[in-house]
Amino acid sequence: MRKIEKYITEARSRAQRRKSLWNVLLFVFAFLSIGFITFYSSKYIIYLFQPDTTPFSAIGQKNDIQLIFIIVPLFLVSIPWGLMLGNILIWLIPPARRTLDREAQGYKGCSFNESMRGLCKIASIMSVIFIPIAIFASSKIKL
Repeated sequence: MRKIEKYITEARSRAQRRKSLWNVLLFVFAFLSIGFITFYSSKYIIYLFQPDTTPFSAIGQKNDIQLIFIIVPLFLVSIPWGLMLGNILIWLIPPARRTLDREAQGYKGCSFNESMRGLCKIASIMSVIFIPIAIFASSKIKL
């Protein structure tokens, strides 16, 4: 119970120091990136073992469980990758980069490099676990 209270206290502290409007744009970039990555990775893996001309409605019929085992794991994997893409997109805007770097000063793990390194580790581990599940489910789709 103490760990949860400590985490919540630290999360509130982090949220209070993030006051610039650039954080809203960072959230938008990350949210859109997660959706983009989920959609296109799902589309790619669903059609990995199907002919390109197969309509999605034909795949969706009688394959609900397979689609769940494709989309859910790929959504989970897309979270760290989408956060990384969102970080990169906001980093490309110099005023946003300066403001967010200033807000991260003095806090361990909050700089661009440290957060990207942590997200990359998480994304790599999740990819190794979840992408094979999605590929296996895609191979079991019957038309």
